Amino acid sequence: MAISKVWPIVLALTAGSAFAREAATPSECQARASQPAIAGILAKVARNPDDLRAQVALADAWSDAGCYNEAVGVLQRAVGAHPEIADLQTRLRVAKSLVGEEHFFDDLDRADREAKLKRDAFRCDNLADLDACREAVVVKPDDPALLTALGDALMRAKRPSEALQPYRRAEALTSDTGAVAEKIRLAEALLPELSTAVPAGGGSANARLVRAVPTPAPRRYSNVSPDGQSH
Repeated sequence: MAISKVWPIVLALTAGSAFAREAATPSECQARASQPAIAGILAKVARNPDDLRAQVALADAWSDAGCYNEAVGVLQRAVGAHPEIADLQTRLRVAKSLVGEEHFFDDLDRADREAKLKRDAFRCDNLADLDACREAVVVKPDDPALLTALGDALMRAKRPSEALQPYRRAEALTSDTGAVAEKIRLAEALLPELSTAVPAGGGSANARLVRAVPTPAPRRYSNVSPDGQSH
């Protein structure tokens, strides 16, 4: 194809391009490859890899779907085949910048999540903030230190029965089980059914309950009618 004929094609397609959609995930892009808007152009490019119109249309379709990595790949091949077309190189730079921008915001989001986790962990461990504890454990559900801190916060809130679950989970995840086992013992000792004071003389809880129930007086049966009763 002559360069003079290529230029109008590329410029016309560039005017309709929209590199502004929110980036899609890799799994979303994989699914969109089977949708008609992209599948048809993919088939056209596969039939004729030198068709510049189809390549540019495919790059547009990928970018409209938010699949900027795929658009970059298509434009890199187009630039490799037509390095003399400056407009293709401009489009490639735009697509690459959007990929870089996507990674930039991903990094910002990751940094925000890590900073929030640190704040929640600090408030949980040092201030017994139950909401902070729970949010930290949601992010790192298998962290024995956070689970133990959640249990400690629940104990400080006088909720030993709820503290047992994170304590037992922490005990299953840590190699240093002695300290957690002691916390479990203390929590169990504070449970309502175990905290009833033992009366003098000791005895089991069941025995105390038996003694607490009054024993009815035995009934007496006799053939002699009570005084004053007539038949």
